[in-house]
Amino acid sequence: MDCQTCQKHLAEVLRAERPRRLLEAIQQGLSGKAKGGGDGKEEGTEPVLEPGGLRLVCQTCPRQGPAAAARAYLEAPPPGVVLCANRLGSRREVEEAVVHELVHAYDYLVAGVELLDCQALAYSEVRAARAAECSKTSRSLVCSYFRKNCARSTAVRSTEGLFPGKGAGCVDAVFNAAYQDQRPHDDGGR
Repeated sequence: MDCQTCQKHLAEVLRAERPRRLLEAIQQGLSGKAKGGGDGKEEGTEPVLEPGGLRLVCQTCPRQGPAAAARAYLEAPPPGVVLCANRLGSRREVEEAVVHELVHAYDYLVAGVELLDCQALAYSEVRAARAAECSKTSRSLVCSYFRKNCARSTAVRSTEGLFPGKGAGCVDAVFNAAYQDQRPHDDGGR
């Protein structure tokens, strides 16, 4: 997909319920921190992000480096989501990537998760996979098994990208707790 098509899909996706709700939760969480919500800042300080301030952009991503295989990634500072247009093939994939990265943005910006720690990243990867790539499966007991396996394998692949040889162990250590954590919304991963 080219960057122009990606940007068109991104504009549509940002009007969809799941991405919109995640962006609202990020903005509310940051506003709460700025009003003395316990992050150590003085009351009345400005939030890290202004409303609508989380930059989301499509670009052609390189074939080397930490994002070599990524469809999208969270960058900071300043906080932003980069969608790799050259690795996305449809509007559905753009939406999955946006939801996935917005879960990471929530974890990093609002919940204070340190994404450069293997277990913390694994925790966020499980949550992001459950909310995005692995969210369309039926909730029946049989499909729940496949959905959990999808979240586990997706999280392992993603975590191994930054922590080669350690990702699977980190995912295993946090999987059950992370899979149950549906912040900011208890929406069943829909």
